[in-house]
Amino acid sequence: MAALFLASCSESDAPDDETTPARSPEISRILPAEDALVGANISTLDPATMNDAEIRKVLGPSSHCVFRYTSSGKPVLALTNSAAARQATGVVKVNGGLLRLQLERGRAGGSGDAFVMAAGPVRAVLTPLAANELDGRVSKRREMNLVFEIDTRLNVGYRGYFECPAAPAPPVVPAASKETTPERQAKMEPTAAVDDDVVKRLPNGLEVRIPRSGVEAQLVTFIENEAGPAKTASFDLNRLTFEKGKSETLPSSKEQLRSIAKILVAYPKVTAIIGGHTDDLGSADRNRRLSHARAMFILRELSQMGVDSSRLEAKGYGEDRPVASNDTEEGRAKNRRISLEVTQK
Repeated sequence: MAALFLASCSESDAPDDETTPARSPEISRILPAEDALVGANISTLDPATMNDAEIRKVLGPSSHCVFRYTSSGKPVLALTNSAAARQATGVVKVNGGLLRLQLERGRAGGSGDAFVMAAGPVRAVLTPLAANELDGRVSKRREMNLVFEIDTRLNVGYRGYFECPAAPAPPVVPAASKETTPERQAKMEPTAAVDDDVVKRLPNGLEVRIPRSGVEAQLVTFIENEAGPAKTASFDLNRLTFEKGKSETLPSSKEQLRSIAKILVAYPKVTAIIGGHTDDLGSADRNRRLSHARAMFILRELSQMGVDSSRLEAKGYGEDRPVASNDTEEGRAKNRRISLEVTQK
């Protein structure tokens, strides 16, 4: 599967990545994984974008495939175009250093579709969003998941674009009725949800990938608007989910939490109240206790991700501050939430 996948790769043609390696002053060094991680805040670490000179420094002048956070962004992972899977080499940029990745055999989690590259404790796992998309013949650009791991200290996933132009498919009799159906067209074209994501560079140099018009972008805009009349504002963290009756978030909540943590770390003057909210099912006293426990859980998570806990306060409001009617399940779902109220910026 990996051989077929890589055999169809070709050189990235993103215009903003072209540069001459010998003349570029911004080419990072190739480092062993352990050296690159020295001094890094692991909990907030993301693969950084690379220019073409950095990719060629590791992979050489050969053609390569790339993974990007957004359809037009710079690559954060690149792989050689090798027909032999055992020769596959990749590169990722972590904490300012370039890591040379090698194919890790026999650790694809039992899935024939996952493609795993590793360097020391660092692993990158690429998985297509649809079955059989690693055969190199579905489309030039595909939506894929990238899971970035650093031993047991970090496990975070990203949804983005993998570009590996298709090898010519065997001749077939045209089937216009199938090719032009909306369902098939939707499979071959990127969705707007991923295309709407942007990579924001923060004042401390870190980058965060956030929805263009999402809560995180609104938070950054509010913080940076020092001339605005409003000094406080509340934001509902709309991608945090909890198990029913539990105070811990589901794993899918990690991405938004890490984005919020990066933003708060980048703006150290900001202080905030983390508010827990519930619907009106059950007793008011129980709902208040549960909402406070959830707010405390979020505070601890953000603290572990590098935010000074003295800047945060947890409050449980229970059912007292609904944003929708509790008469419908849809309304109750909106009321079960975590809010971040900025009290100083």
